[in-house]
Amino acid sequence: MGEFYRPEESLQMGLVDRMLPLEQVMPKSIARARALGSMPQEPFAMIKRNRVEAIEAQVLAHLEQREQSFIQCWYSDGARERLREAMERF
Repeated sequence: MGEFYRPEESLQMGLVDRMLPLEQVMPKSIARARALGSMPQEPFAMIKRNRVEAIEAQVLAHLEQREQSFIQCWYSDGARERLREAMERF
């Protein structure tokens, strides 16, 4: 529903790996990027590919159906009316 989550909730749900004070974000991010960059690239790429292959297959299997549903919703009379109302407000 487009809700925003507080950082603690995001961490608890597994949406983020960790929370850091603002002044630590860049140094920790750079250190993490360097660590990942120093790993052998081929095995790292294979591990990443294995992690996303199943999800990619699921997304692609339903993509056409989802696209059609989106188009039907986007071009529905109700949606068009709400867009016209929004344009008039601006």
